[in-house]
Amino acid sequence: MFFRICLALFLAVPIPAFADETTTTTTTSTTTTTTIPEGQVVETETFDGGVSGNDQTTDIVIPEEENNNLVNIDDTWSGLYGMDGTHIELEYQKHSGSTNDYTFTLPEEHDIYEVGFTIGAVNNAGTVEYTHSDDTTQTNDIDAQTYSGDNTMFEDIVYNIYDQANLFIDKFVITINDWSLVDDIEIKYIDITTTTLDPLTIQRNANFASYGISETDEEKSIREEEEAIIVQQQIEYQQAVENEMAANAEETGLLETNYEREYREATEIIVVVLDDGSEGEYTQNEIQDGTIDRENQRAVNEELYGVALTDEQIEKYLSSEKPYDCCGSLKAEGSGIRLLKRLTGNDPNTLIGLPLIQLTSMLINEGVDPFDFQNTNPLRQ
Repeated sequence: MFFRICLALFLAVPIPAFADETTTTTTTSTTTTTTIPEGQVVETETFDGGVSGNDQTTDIVIPEEENNNLVNIDDTWSGLYGMDGTHIELEYQKHSGSTNDYTFTLPEEHDIYEVGFTIGAVNNAGTVEYTHSDDTTQTNDIDAQTYSGDNTMFEDIVYNIYDQANLFIDKFVITINDWSLVDDIEIKYIDITTTTLDPLTIQRNANFASYGISETDEEKSIREEEEAIIVQQQIEYQQAVENEMAANAEETGLLETNYEREYREATEIIVVVLDDGSEGEYTQNEIQDGTIDRENQRAVNEELYGVALTDEQIEKYLSSEKPYDCCGSLKAEGSGIRLLKRLTGNDPNTLIGLPLIQLTSMLINEGVDPFDFQNTNPLRQ
């Protein structure tokens, strides 16, 4: 009889089955910020507020306790399963079966970029779905936890989207089917209206929250002007290159830039037949700069006059020296010396007009000492 009474009391008062030795513990994949942003505010829902010590401490909208009697708020498990003081129990006194959703709506007046909470006594795996300000969602797993002791069967779960510009967290939904405990729901946001920040910091924080760049309005204006200039320069450069290539294509039939054309013309070898029937190898540049014409002129002038000069070189020589009174028009004392390969004879001065070596011999024969005139030039007296 005593055994039956004990069994009835055990069934009438449910005891949470917070252990399942066949489960494993893994950490939900999350991203956390390592740098504390300027103006960051951290709020933590501990459920320990108010005079009674079991009121909310934040404006987070939590699941109602009247939710099919599956939600309960008390301090029964304080000090166990990661709970500290008052906490919220989900799937209260329920073990397995169908899953249920528990929605936590975050304060609308804040742009929240991080949410974290402690969840303990999770025997069966569940999920947590985060809804963003653009109505997109992110679902992460809540893994079942292995029981190794009442003080260790819990997990801290954190979800952070600080690095995603203009995206924030509006709410999260925990989906489970087993009696679990939740405490210390922490939210993070930047208070851009705080009076402790200077106006420029407020601007930087607001702009970062809007489009992901921490800058003042003036810095933004300067950056946008510089970027616009760069974009315009890139457009103009691209247009100039296209015009350049089009012009070269019309002239040469090849779609190429000026640099590409210059390199090709400087290196491409073309075989050309000269006027005398011989062949020569020339680059396109040499063809265009008149090199072939000059080669033809040298060949003709060498045959006619014995000098491999161009017509222009001959004209320059004649106009500058005017050697019309010189032997063979070779003004050797001037630039005419450039026309000669060598001089052969007893006295190179003969070509100039007066054989000075022979004149010296004649003076000596006449008894005249040529050194008597070393300070004068008798030829010019």
